Amino acid sequence: MLTLTEISSIVVYFLFFLPYLGMAFPAYIIALLLIIIAIPILRIKLKIFDLFFLGLFFLFFFLKIGQVGIGTGEVFLRYFFGWLLFYYYFRLTKAKIHVDRLLKIYCFCVIIEAILINTILPPVYWKNFPDLEIATTHVSAFFGFFQRPYSVGGNASVASTILCLMLFYIENLRKKGVQLITRGLEVLSGITIILFASGVGMCIYLIYWAYKKDLFLKRRNIILLVSFIVVVLGFAIYASTLSTSNILSKLSVTYFEFLWQFKAIQIEETVYALKHSSFWLGFDYHDNSGLLLWNDFALRDLFHSLGIGGVLFMLVFLLDKINKYNWIIIIVGVLGLLHYGGIFSMSGQLIFGYALVLNSKTFSYYTKDDL
Repeated sequence: MLTLTEISSIVVYFLFFLPYLGMAFPAYIIALLLIIIAIPILRIKLKIFDLFFLGLFFLFFFLKIGQVGIGTGEVFLRYFFGWLLFYYYFRLTKAKIHVDRLLKIYCFCVIIEAILINTILPPVYWKNFPDLEIATTHVSAFFGFFQRPYSVGGNASVASTILCLMLFYIENLRKKGVQLITRGLEVLSGITIILFASGVGMCIYLIYWAYKKDLFLKRRNIILLVSFIVVVLGFAIYASTLSTSNILSKLSVTYFEFLWQFKAIQIEETVYALKHSSFWLGFDYHDNSGLLLWNDFALRDLFHSLGIGGVLFMLVFLLDKINKYNWIIIIVGVLGLLHYGGIFSMSGQLIFGYALVLNSKTFSYYTKDDL
């Protein structure tokens, strides 16, 4: 008979791919129920920091709900801090997963999706794609013929970020003596990144290889890496000027200027909005319409919606949990918030929460192959 930990571990695989059915909310309900069941059965005690943090955290959200209502407050809690729920899910149920096996299944699913949406099943038949009526600009093809897969992220940038988080997780374990990656899985992951055709995904993937080859550790390697990046960017920028319809146009000087100005305007709008609302609690939404979610500047969405308080809660918790076993996953996950929020998507929250439980005391447990 399966134990609660084994059941909780199996459930993770189902939850990860739930967005393919066009839903994510049930994942939080299932995770919360298993946490409630696990607390009296496994009798795991939380640290004083966790108890103190959770007390202040829920007090903050109680005040936020008083400002915007329970419906909007619940949406913010789930979207911006869903990873916190999954951290305690793994922490309290002791569930563990084989990230390498999950990555392999993920890659195969993306490849199959890419083939199907470009042949016999266009995006309109898929639940993981946004509604064509409200997100027409996000359902587009590159080079006039290739439709990008959106997978569990509901967005190519988010989905590719999730894949890279798993690669960083696996590589970080390899550097600690746990070999999970194979040459075949590396090739499979590379093909999948290309299929996503995401500039953000490709950049994070290049950072992954730089981290894998230890290019950040020696001065000579850093110089070579910077030189290589300059040459590649120079070629890409030149190529982008030849046509405005290809993916390389995202690397043009014109696009970078637009992006810088656009981000600056977004920040100015948020500061102006919070001046007339609350810098500590965030913007005072009067209803569920107009919520800043799933925009292309997730960190700004967090600040706009939950103010300084929300940003501080996230920063303090991550600083408490960061260590040599998970630092790279945390940094990459947070850096990804400068664009779409990979760790604000449900599947990304699962991987991020799983990385947060790694430390010197839990490392041997979560790397032991006994499930």
